[in-house]
Amino acid sequence: MKSWQAGLIGVIAGSLIAGGFAFLNTSREMDVKMVEIAVGILSQEPKENIAPAREWAVDVIERNANVTPSQEVRD
Repeated sequence: MKSWQAGLIGVIAGSLIAGGFAFLNTSREMDVKMVEIAVGILSQEPKENIAPAREWAVDVIERNANVTPSQEVRD
């Protein structure tokens, strides 16, 4: 393998790795934003007309914050 070929492979591999990290970072930022929205919903006084949004918020926190709420919290 010639040195320019090895260099090209290195550049391609480096670009793929950097792109992967950028994607993961962006994905994690979206998770954080979703959790912030969910916490905002749950911080409001519980009312019957927003019950579906509160259920969604608990699911979002469970999925994105890696927290398993108790059944009491879910209810």
